[in-house]
Amino acid sequence: REINTMIKEGLLAVPQEERKTPFGPRYYKVLASPGSSIEVQVDIFCCLPPSDWGPFFTIRTGSANFSHSLVTLALRKGMQVEHNQLFRVKGEVREKIPCKDEKEFFEALGVPWTEPPLREGWYKE
Repeated sequence: REINTMIKEGLLAVPQEERKTPFGPRYYKVLASPGSSIEVQVDIFCCLPPSDWGPFFTIRTGSANFSHSLVTLALRKGMQVEHNQLFRVKGEVREKIPCKDEKEFFEALGVPWTEPPLREGWYKE
């Protein structure tokens, strides 16, 4: 609702592209300061249930390499990241591992918490 209000007020705009622009409810692609010299594209991701904030935020804020390494690590440990949730998988049984924040996500994966600026290249097999 707030995004639509900001569009009506001219603070945001939907980019005009040849293909369909993502517009909700989980992902919005918009332009901030439309029509100005500082116009910039902004991707807004919404963490809606049943997603958990920990995996959601960690994966969305990391580089593709960082995010891929975490998802791969989870698979090696018998876990799976799906729809921004972490699951322990044993055969056909899937047990959700709640991760309310990034630290809980790292802990569940058995890796030390690492500050975001230091994450690139942190994981070595």
